[in-house]
Amino acid sequence: MLLASNAQDRERAVVEQRYQLDKATSRLGSEIYALSHHARQYLNTGDPTYLVIYRRDVAALRSVEERIRHLGDAGASTEELNTLQEAVRWADTLHDEQRTALEAYQRGDQAPRLPGTATHQSEGSSGGA
Repeated sequence: MLLASNAQDRERAVVEQRYQLDKATSRLGSEIYALSHHARQYLNTGDPTYLVIYRRDVAALRSVEERIRHLGDAGASTEELNTLQEAVRWADTLHDEQRTALEAYQRGDQAPRLPGTATHQSEGSSGGA
């Protein structure tokens, strides 16, 4: 009876760890999307409210990234952790590009570009076709 109880406790712990992993990865995706959306809105409208929201999103993303760094303690596999670390690296790269575009906009540059925008995509594809 005691062995069955211990097995149930371990199973519950594994299920909880999986839930935490799923929740963190989902939150990472949501935060990255919100970050990009608010940066784009600021560049398109110049409304400083979007810059404030963007900065809040950056802080939230850091919080998510910190939690993801501790997922190894929660039983995530090596492959899962490597995939998450790669996603965090891409998020950091995107954030660097967004910060550069926002700073250029604030300096008065006329056409700061963000990855994923039509202008940015057309520039990247204009040399190949």
